[in-house]
Amino acid sequence: MIRAFKFIKIAKYRWLVFLLTLAISLLALRYMSMPYVWMLLVWGLFFFLLFLTAKKTAGKVACFNIALLVFLLGCLEFAFSDLVTSFLNKSPLVTADASNQKTKQVEFVSTSDKDFYYRHPVLGYAPTPNNVIRHTETYPDGHHLEAVYTINSDGLRIACPPAQEKKIYDESVIFFGCSFTFGEAVNDDETLPYLFGKYSDWNYRVYNFGFEGYGPHQMLAALENGIVTDIVQESPKVIVYHGIMDHVYRVAGGHSWIKYGPKYALQNGDLVQVGHFDDDKTPFVERQLLKSFVYKKIADGLSRKMLSEQEAAELLIEIVAASKNNIEQRYPDSEFVVLLWDKWKNEDPALSQCYDQIIDQLRKKGISVHEVKSIIPTYAQERDKFLVRNNGHPNPLAYDKIAEFISKLMAEE
Repeated sequence: MIRAFKFIKIAKYRWLVFLLTLAISLLALRYMSMPYVWMLLVWGLFFFLLFLTAKKTAGKVACFNIALLVFLLGCLEFAFSDLVTSFLNKSPLVTADASNQKTKQVEFVSTSDKDFYYRHPVLGYAPTPNNVIRHTETYPDGHHLEAVYTINSDGLRIACPPAQEKKIYDESVIFFGCSFTFGEAVNDDETLPYLFGKYSDWNYRVYNFGFEGYGPHQMLAALENGIVTDIVQESPKVIVYHGIMDHVYRVAGGHSWIKYGPKYALQNGDLVQVGHFDDDKTPFVERQLLKSFVYKKIADGLSRKMLSEQEAAELLIEIVAASKNNIEQRYPDSEFVVLLWDKWKNEDPALSQCYDQIIDQLRKKGISVHEVKSIIPTYAQERDKFLVRNNGHPNPLAYDKIAEFISKLMAEE
């Protein structure tokens, strides 16, 4: 009877500890910045307690090994957390600068208490309209950068002064792209679209459709779904796609933040939109799993391997070509121009092997492609001169040279 009573008491004790461990895990998942670190810690302690109280040798061995495994996973989760610290800020679109391996503190603060971006039904996510964002980054070496992003009523970053905005224009110039077009880490009057407007003496209304983490799939989706025609009222003179090689991964869903974006695929040689990257996932479960640093790393790797770099490059080529065809149908008098960077930061060497393929195939499809390394021949050797310190995005000088190039290109035609 005494042994039976002790067994019941220990069993109740274990159930109480189990429920307490479960409660701590749920609270960590909801409120803590590194939830899986804490969850794995408390579950490791739980199984260690079972190891201490187990009577049979087999039970002790099993509980000890499980506790050890859980503790090791917790250490792995904690180790990865330093590599993705910036991913835990308000925007999931900013990653640590791989070129200097420094952990940075990033903030995106709205002057009107709005979120930087919102869930967009077509593009996946987009800047919140009528918003002003102050972007700050602070590095361990003491360097601090600050930039202000003004988003207009159309949900686009402004590309001209207020006085020029009120003018009536006959023609426009449209820019598509990612943070390189949006202008991460530079102020409103230092972005590529804005500086092009200055070089053109504001003879065109300029539109900046770029945003953090975008790729050409957002450009095509915006064209196909009438987002561009709803916003752009003037006849486009030139439409620019400003790309980087990481867009190869983005069209294949190769980053965690891409999961909301429009998904395109080649089926029997034809390009079709097959929904969004998160259509086949359970949103709630996915959101919880993405709080794990290890899961994000694995998810990125798996999504990249769904398509080889070669296949992803072919998909990008077809998306850009489809954008050109759409533009020719909607705006037959417009010219479509592609600007492409060959390298950025410590990019995957596999992407460099796709660069010549992309350039060659786009040109074979009749697309005007201009390499940034030809516009700024020394940027790879003079990174400090043309890239924002620590952040690694192009600085105003780089954008100025590209804007001047586009202006001269238009003048020659």
